[in-house]
Order: sequence, then C-alpha cells, then structure tokens
Amino acid sequence: MTINTETFQCEDILPTYAAASTIAAASVTEKPRPPQASCCQKWGWFVGQLMPFIKRIFLVVLFLGYLAYLGYALHLDVNRAKPLVIFTAIILSGLVYYKIVSPLCGKRKTSGKVCSSLPRLLRRSGGNTSLQFLFPAATFVAIAVFLAIDTANNRRRLIPLGAIGSLIVLSCIFSTNPASIPWRTVYWGFFLQFLMGVLSLKWQMGLNAFGWLSENIVHFLEYTDYGTKFVYGFLVDPPNICGVGPIFVFKVLQVIIFFGSVVAVLYYFGIIQFVLSRLAKILQWTMGTNATESFYAVGCIVLGQSEAPILITPYLPKMTTSEFNTIMTTGFSCIAGSVFAAYVSLGACPFYILSACIMSAPASIAVSKILRPESEESQLKNVSDLKLPKSKEQNFIEAISSGATSVVIVVASITANLIVFLAFLYFIDDVAKYLASLAGLNIGFQVKRSSMMISHTEWEAKTNETLLVAQLMGTKTVLNEFIAYEHLGKLIAAGELTERAYMMATYALCSFSNFCSIGVQMGILNALCPEKKGVVAKTILRALVGGCICCIITSCVAGILVVDTHSCPPRLSSTNCTII
Repeated sequence: MTINTETFQCEDILPTYAAASTIAAASVTEKPRPPQASCCQKWGWFVGQLMPFIKRIFLVVLFLGYLAYLGYALHLDVNRAKPLVIFTAIILSGLVYYKIVSPLCGKRKTSGKVCSSLPRLLRRSGGNTSLQFLFPAATFVAIAVFLAIDTANNRRRLIPLGAIGSLIVLSCIFSTNPASIPWRTVYWGFFLQFLMGVLSLKWQMGLNAFGWLSENIVHFLEYTDYGTKFVYGFLVDPPNICGVGPIFVFKVLQVIIFFGSVVAVLYYFGIIQFVLSRLAKILQWTMGTNATESFYAVGCIVLGQSEAPILITPYLPKMTTSEFNTIMTTGFSCIAGSVFAAYVSLGACPFYILSACIMSAPASIAVSKILRPESEESQLKNVSDLKLPKSKEQNFIEAISSGATSVVIVVASITANLIVFLAFLYFIDDVAKYLASLAGLNIGFQVKRSSMMISHTEWEAKTNETLLVAQLMGTKTVLNEFIAYEHLGKLIAAGELTERAYMMATYALCSFSNFCSIGVQMGILNALCPEKKGVVAKTILRALVGGCICCIITSCVAGILVVDTHSCPPRLSSTNCTII
C-alpha cells in the first residue's frame, strides 16, 4: 500500500485531532461531581454509628435501675417481693443459657460434646439393651422402696396400684399389636407422671410452688369480673339473696374469652412457641417420641384439644396412624387452660386441676402407645425440624382483639352443648325410670351409667362414695365434664364426699374424654387435614378409651401419693345470704 504524499498533508488531520481533543475534554469536564454531604446527613450518619452503643448503655442503665428497685423491694418486704425474685431468676437463667452457654455449646467442640451428652445418652438408651434394662430396674426398685416407706402408716393408700395394673393389662390385651409396644416410651411416660406427682404433691417446695401458682392463676383470671360486671351488670353480680346466684354463661364462661386473648398475646410475642418447643425437646429426649407427638403433648397442657392442633397443622398430612392416635388420646386426657377457672367456679380445686394437667400429659402418650403402637415409618422424628407458624397479627392490640373474638365460638359451643345434653340426660333418665318401674324397680339411667365405672373406682373410698364418684365419672364420659364438676360441687356442699374422695374425683374428671368431645376433635382435625378423615374416624374411639384410662391412672397416682389433702376454700355461693 502506498500513500500519496502529494495529496496527504499533516495539516489535513490537525482540525480532526483538535475536534476530538475538545470532545474528550468536554466529556471529562462534564462528569457530575458527587454531592457534598449536608450537616444533617453527617449528623445522621454519626448517630447511626453510635446507636448500638447507645442502646447497650440504655439497657445497662435500665438493668441497674431494675436491680436497685428489686433490692429496695426486698428491703421493705421480703415475702411480698418473692414472686419478683422468682421471675427475675427465671429471666436471668434464660439469658445466661442462650447468651453464654448455648453459643459455647455450638462453637466449641469439647463443650458441645459435654452439653449434648445427656440428650445423646437418653437417645442411645433406646437401642442399648443394658441401659434399657438397668435404668428402669433401678428406678422401679427406688419407687418401690419409696412407697414402702411413705405408706408405712397407711397401707390402704397402695390399693390404687391394683387399678393401675389392671388398666395397663387391659390396654395391652386390646392393643392393635402387643408385640410392637415401645416399652421405653411406656415406662418413661408413667415414670414422668409419677415424678411430676412427687414434685407437686410430696415435695414441700413443689407443694408451695403449685399452690402459689394455682392461686395466682385463679386470681389473674378473676380480673374478668371487672369486664363482665360492666357489660352484664347484676347478671354476674346479683344481690346476696338465698337461691339467687350469678348466671353460668355470663359469669363462668366469660373467663374463656379473657384467657383466649391472653394466649393470643403470648403467641404474638413468641412466648408460647418458645416454651412449648423446649418442653417438647425434653419429652422427646426422655420418651423417644416423635416431633409432633412431643409438641402436641406439651401444647395440650395450655391450649387444649381445640387450639393445639393448629400448631402442627402443616405436618398433619405426614403423620402416621399411631401418631394421630397419640395426639387424639392426649387431647382427650387434658383440658384447656381457658376452662381452668370455669371448673374452679363449679367447685373443683385449682391445685388439683393444675397438677392433673401436668401429670396426664406424659401418661397419655404411654397409654396411646400401648393401645396403638407405631407400625409405620415416621417422617417427623425431631422437634427441631418443626417450624412453628408465627402470629399473623400486626401488633399486640390486634392480638388482644383477635384472641378474644376467636374463642366466642367456643363459648357458644359449650353453652349449646350444655343445654342439649342436660335436656337429653333428664329425658333418658325419666325413660329409664319408667321402663324400670314396669318391672317393679326404681333404677334410673344415672345408676346404670355409674355401674360402668364402678369397677375402676374401687380406690380406697367407702362404698357409698365409690358409687357417687362412679356416677360423676359416668356423667363426664357420657355427657361432659362441666356437668360432672357441677354435680361434684353440689356433693361437696352437701357433705356427701370426704376430702379424699373429692380429691380423687377431681383428678378423674379433669379431662375432655367424653362423647361430646369426639365431635370436637373430629371436626377440628378433619377441617385441618381432610385427607386423613379415614384415619381420624378409625382411631377416635380407641383414643377416647385411652383418655379415660389416663385420667383414672392419674387419679390413682394422686391417691397413692397424697397423705393430707390440699385445703381448697369453697368458691361456691355464700351461705350468708338474705332469705326472702
């Protein structure tokens, strides 16, 4: 290639080069400069950097102020400040564990081994033959020695052991697969029930703690009266005239609304999920139960059979038939915290009800695993795999409102069922009396109903008391526990039951194991998991029987352990009334 030097001159490219240089310089000079930060922006950045430090300083000052307040309260009155000390100790223990102990267990290999040694040992004991035999044998001997010493002055307290043994044998006979019964789970269930009974009924500190807790729960729920008196007036606070008392639906059942609101607030702040998940892990470590079984058992103590299934709704389709039987048996053997004050208002002792709820939870799993052992592979083995649903409310005010309105249907359901079942009870009783009178007999339906239960109430009571308690148990099973507790309160007021028979009857009646609850459980579970309708229908009656057995065993354990019955002041209508 050749360049024509005659036509190509350097001067020809100078204008082009100059133009390009001008454009490049313009592009450089026209690039926007970063805006200068204003004084407010600089101050905001400074505050943002210091905010974590300011929060820590504020929390430290707040904590020191609280300690100063606590110290001054203790200085003024130690006894009145005890609840505050207990609350502070619980909070500090939780903070120490989750801020110091738990991080160390997770980061350091050596500490992690130490921290997980107990759960690992408990899990391995299920497959270790020597541990499977030695630990139950050792604890069985220890319990036998304890009972031999404790009942030295009154061997009649051991009579309920015969009832417990007969119920366990009958459960094994009617088991769907006796060869597959998980005896580790069964043993731990009854052992934990006995242990909870010892802690709450024999140990003095446990007695004081449960007594204080039950009294304060009742006192807290009595704040409902301020709202009901304002809304319903004299219907819940009538004049002190003999024969005139507060109307049941306006006085007693309104507590359920208040409790439902409290549970919704606790659920909104995550307290319910936190506590139940930890208790479920303990239950799984000891008993070897699956995740949903463990979580449902501890959830039923507070929420009952109506609300507890909601916690495990996403996992219901994956559950086996045995797991469904377990959660239904647990639902039948427990009560809801919302009806706690309702039972107390009808004449039940709050101390007995609270301890019965805790004792029945592990025993219900044991009974259910005897009646229907696991025959399938569970897909839900670890509690840590469960992701609990969070509250849908935007703030705690909405939680208060939605919690109150959500249980209105429960109050309406209880009211309707009481009306219908009481009407049917007296109708059937009159029909039975009429048919018996044709044969020259004077036997009503209540006497026939009690005969079904009398064989299991031969604890240590007198014959007439045994018949009365059997009638109460029959009433609870055929109708519901509200009617049974109402009759129990009348028997106590009339002096027809001793304190000991009253105590054992309270434990035996403390459950939802009645035919009315069959419809409740089936309705809830079928709505939450329609694809398991057949499983629910197939196992519901067996679960009901398991719930009845569990409550009787709980009552028997209480009868063995209790020497002096707990003093429960009557909460029925006052006898100092005006006669008109």
